[in-house]
Amino acid sequence: MDFQITGIIPDTEAWGSRAWTRFEVYDRWGVKVFETSDIEEGWDGRYDGKTQPMGVYVYIIEGSLPTGDKVHLQGNVTLIR
Repeated sequence: MDFQITGIIPDTEAWGSRAWTRFEVYDRWGVKVFETSDIEEGWDGRYDGKTQPMGVYVYIIEGSLPTGDKVHLQGNVTLIR
């Protein structure tokens, strides 16, 4: 899964120095279909080796900035085949 963060933090370079601790994807029933602590590892739209159906999925990304501030991002992504 590729996605872009659509917000910015003005006048800071801290965003580029973030440390991700969790990236999860859930289906519409709340089943966790993907989890990693490596933000470079993306979701390929599969769960247990099976291609998942088109639809809306929820992502959660958590981490921290060098300042110690916690970051929590949550939103929806639509899987299209």
